[in-house]
Amino acid sequence: MKNAKELSKFIYQSTGKKVHWYFGSCCYDTTSVWSMEEVSDTTYSTSLEDCDILVVGTKLGQTDLEKIRSAMKTKQRELVAFGNCVISGGIFKKSSQLPLLSDEFSIDLYIPGCPPTFTQLKGTLCQYLEIQES
Repeated sequence: MKNAKELSKFIYQSTGKKVHWYFGSCCYDTTSVWSMEEVSDTTYSTSLEDCDILVVGTKLGQTDLEKIRSAMKTKQRELVAFGNCVISGGIFKKSSQLPLLSDEFSIDLYIPGCPPTFTQLKGTLCQYLEIQES
């Protein structure tokens, strides 16, 4: 596996769970594995409303929070906080008035980093989901 699309497919084939990737610009800019083209395959990754696992990797604004709040009310989902900005506010903590994901929701898995590498994401998610990495 070398990108999020392949990881989504692997998770789906191993667990039957669909992943929605909710990433900000630093995740896309830092490495090509986070391009939207690679995560938009609806067979294995899906919309926010239909996902089983929601991976959030961006500081959330009020609109983002409202979308996630609405989705979390409609279906039981696993929530993954990906990166320092989501987990602790990151380098913008002092200048940002925005809440952290953990201020609003119970987090199932934290993956720290600025941003975490794909290898960290893959290993941590596979361990959490109790599936063998391929």
